[in-house]
Amino acid sequence: MRISIMGAGALGSLIGALLHLSGVEVILIGRPPHITEIEKNGLRISGRMEALLRIPTSLHPVECDLSILTVKSYDTREAARQMKGFEFPVLSLQNGIGNEEILMEELGEERVIGGVTSYGALRVEPGHVKYTGEGEIVIGEMNGELTGRIRRISEVFRKANLNVRISRDVKMEIWKKAIVNCGINPLTAIAGVRNGALLEIPTLRKIMKEVCEEAKRIAESYGIRFDEDPVNKTFEVARKTSENLSSMLQDVMAGRRTEIDAINGEVVRRARALKIPAPINESLYRLVKVLENDGRTESSDDSNAPGA
Repeated sequence: MRISIMGAGALGSLIGALLHLSGVEVILIGRPPHITEIEKNGLRISGRMEALLRIPTSLHPVECDLSILTVKSYDTREAARQMKGFEFPVLSLQNGIGNEEILMEELGEERVIGGVTSYGALRVEPGHVKYTGEGEIVIGEMNGELTGRIRRISEVFRKANLNVRISRDVKMEIWKKAIVNCGINPLTAIAGVRNGALLEIPTLRKIMKEVCEEAKRIAESYGIRFDEDPVNKTFEVARKTSENLSSMLQDVMAGRRTEIDAINGEVVRRARALKIPAPINESLYRLVKVLENDGRTESSDDSNAPGA
């Protein structure tokens, strides 16, 4: 199987490296300077493993049997449009809610596979990724069918020693991870703390619980039925990743755009569509937007903000 990694940043590069080591033909697709450094000097992996790998790269989509999409949520539509001229299936392993819907709008329902992952990676510098945490990859057809392609992808992942699980309800899995992100990501970004501090500081612990409960109620209003309590799951993830800096905190520290729109922002938008209040998610959303804009107001017209 020939697999492209569309959006090969930290996470995509790590998954591509692990697949490459198992003998899979991998192409890393991304942007300079990370991709150009890999092309020139190879991909360095540190942390849980040490390796220097020569993996083919590209700045544009290429023909393959499967594309794993790991771009930031705000780049999903543009990435989908770049892949319109191809026919390969696309597996989303992104953060947030709504990525799969965008992909289906642009590419057609039959090409899109849903998924989530809890593998941890950090880009140290261009061409160098730190493998920070072994996790799980959950994949599934958006309609819940157990198809041959899902089984084949799962087998390829297993041969690469990736922890993979097939879900018959991948929409629930996406919401569950999104609720974890709703609790951990904005609070760590706003407070400037590691994940574990959300358990240690009583006020942050309380807010984390409340924001997850609010998001859970909204998910259930859309017919989502969880296989475990996402609030408890959030606390479990915070414990297991207590020393980690969340991706949103890393983005804020580096002055980059965050994925808040696809996480708490999307929860607020969907709550608004049902006329359900979501004040905690909305407050966290707006605070992170202030951080994104370096303390400046978003604009003189705030009408595009969720809940406005």
